[in-house]
Amino acid sequence: DMAKGYLMKTVKLSILVVLSSLLASCNLANSADSDSPSASATAKKPSATISIQSSIPDANADGYYQERSKVIIQASATGSFGSAVTCVITVSHKANTATYTEVDILNDCGTRNIAFDSGAGVYKIKLVATDANSLVAEAQTFAIVVPNTIGSGSNLTANFTATPSDTPASTFDIALDATSSTKGETGDIDTYTWQVRKKENDSVGTLVSTVGPLNSPTTSIVVQSDGIYVVKLTIVDTGAKTTSTEKTFTVGDNGSLLSADFTVTATSPAPVNVQVDASTSSVNNIEHYAWDLFSAEDLTVSLYHVETEIVTANLPITASGIYHIRLRVIDATGNEHETTRLLQVQ
Repeated sequence: DMAKGYLMKTVKLSILVVLSSLLASCNLANSADSDSPSASATAKKPSATISIQSSIPDANADGYYQERSKVIIQASATGSFGSAVTCVITVSHKANTATYTEVDILNDCGTRNIAFDSGAGVYKIKLVATDANSLVAEAQTFAIVVPNTIGSGSNLTANFTATPSDTPASTFDIALDATSSTKGETGDIDTYTWQVRKKENDSVGTLVSTVGPLNSPTTSIVVQSDGIYVVKLTIVDTGAKTTSTEKTFTVGDNGSLLSADFTVTATSPAPVNVQVDASTSSVNNIEHYAWDLFSAEDLTVSLYHVETEIVTANLPITASGIYHIRLRVIDATGNEHETTRLLQVQ
C-alpha cells in the first residue's frame, strides 16, 4: 500500500509539471502575440490603396482640376494569405447636393483613366477590394473640379463691347465687337445678331435697329440722338444652340458703355473672405457697386448683400461649396448693368 501511495504521488506530480509547462508555453505565446502580430496574423487582413498619379491638364496651384480633365489613377490591393483579389472602382459626383451620384464603375486594379465629364463639383474615387476569403479592404481619394473659366466653362457664351464715337455729332457711330464670345461643345459660333433699343422712362423702349444675322463678330450701328441704349447680342452655333446677352451704354457729348465685370480672389479654404474687384467694369459715371452672394441651388435669396462706392469688396463664405457672385453697377442717371460669376470654395 505504501508503494502504491508513493507511485500515485509521483504520477500526480509529473502531471502537474507537464501541465505547468504547457500553461507557461501558452502564456508566452499569448504574450508574444499581444506585443507583435505574427506574419500569419498580418496576412489575414487584405489591404487596398488608390491614388491619382497624373492628369491632363494638370491640377492648378490650389489642387483643383478643370472640367473634362482626364486623370490617371493607380489602384492596387493585396489579398489575405496571398489570395486573389477582385477590385471595383466607383466614381461618384457631388455637385450641388450633400449626396454623391455614381457616374462610372471600373473593374480591376492597376492603372486606370478617369474623365471628369459631369461638370464642376467634388468627385469621390473609391476602391473596394474583395479577396478569395470574402474579406474586404477599401480606399478612396477625392478630386475638386472647377469650370475651365469662372463663369463660363465650355458653355456657349455671348459677350461683346459697344464703343460709341468720341466725336459729338447729330448721329453717333457705335462699334460692336463680339470677338470675346466663346463657343460651346456643339460647334463654332455661326451667326451674330444685334438688336438696339432706346430706353424711355426707365424701360426698354423703341427698337432702333436690327443687324444680322452676320457671320462676322464685328459690325457698327448708327443712332440718331443721345440717350440710354440697350444692345442685345444673340449668337447661334453650328449645332443650333443659341444664347444672348445685353449691355447698356449712354450716348451724349461723349458716349460711354456701362458694363459690369469683376475678378474673384479666394486665398484659402473656407471659412474665408473672398475678395471681389470690379476694376474691369467701365467706370465712367458709376456711382456705386452692389454685390450679392448666392448658393448654387438658389439664385433668388441672397446669402450676403453689400453696396459700396469703391470697386472692391469682401464677401464672407463660411462653408465649402459652389456659389454665384452677382455684381450690379449703377451710374449717375440710375442706369444699371449686372453680371454673375461662378465660384467654388474648398
